[in-house]
Amino acid sequence: MIPEFDENGNLPLGVYWAEWKEFKERFGYNRRRRLLIDGLEMAMLDLQAAGCRVIYINGSFTTIKSNPVDFDACYDNETVDVDYLRVNAPQLFNYHDRAGQKAR
Repeated sequence: MIPEFDENGNLPLGVYWAEWKEFKERFGYNRRRRLLIDGLEMAMLDLQAAGCRVIYINGSFTTIKSNPVDFDACYDNETVDVDYLRVNAPQLFNYHDRAGQKAR
């Protein structure tokens, strides 16, 4: 369960487990955020197909900020087939092509 924001508009420190539906309802409350969630979901589907089971999402997207520029995410690569990702989702590895990542 995702806790309420603190007085500064941030989540309290910690790791919070949530189902995707809860996450989308909590953080997808306007058009900009839903657009970012759609992009995040595409990346998550690629990661899931590669065997990923855990994704961590952070940054301004997980605050009260109405129009975050992007989301910060990382994943537990213990069960991930990296070779699958290199072939099927190479944009996840090209950290220098932020425009390409955002366009996808």
